[in-house]
Amino acid sequence: MPYRPFLIIGVFALVLTGVVGYFVEAEAKCRRNAECPSNFCDRGSCRDLKKKGRRCTAYAECASDFCDRGRCRPRRAAGGGCSGNEHCADGNYCERGKCRPGAPEDRRCTHYDYCASGFCDRGRCRPRRVAGGLCSGDEHCADGFYCDGGRCKKKRSGRESYTTGRFIRDVFFPWLRPPAP
Repeated sequence: MPYRPFLIIGVFALVLTGVVGYFVEAEAKCRRNAECPSNFCDRGSCRDLKKKGRRCTAYAECASDFCDRGRCRPRRAAGGGCSGNEHCADGNYCERGKCRPGAPEDRRCTHYDYCASGFCDRGRCRPRRVAGGLCSGDEHCADGFYCDGGRCKKKRSGRESYTTGRFIRDVFFPWLRPPAP
């Protein structure tokens, strides 16, 4: 039979990819930081955030969301010194050199930093929105969600299982791979 070697190779490839596919994970694909659970999209893949003291070039790289003088640093709690809102922990803002607690829901506000929820809508502190909620920016959406097309959407999972079928497709039939998001 002229097809026998191909059949043996095909069965071997299927078994091998089943074993490899069980252990291999692919990182979630992304176009922007807001799509990732970590809030960090690097060269089209969701990446883990850097811990305190690690080198950084942007806030989005750090777990603390604060990059200061090239290192990830913790943001300060209420009462801590600051020179801008980015120095203060979530739900706090900087006023006269000190981090202050943000206002509760329904209090007047002029900027999202002044609200404990991080969301100021039409002059009032409001809760941030979840899946399907109207938005015009990521700051309108709750943690774990991002704004896309005017609606809050759930962020992609950090890692997606790399199934046997996807592995076979990517290795043996790369032209069938769907375009990156």
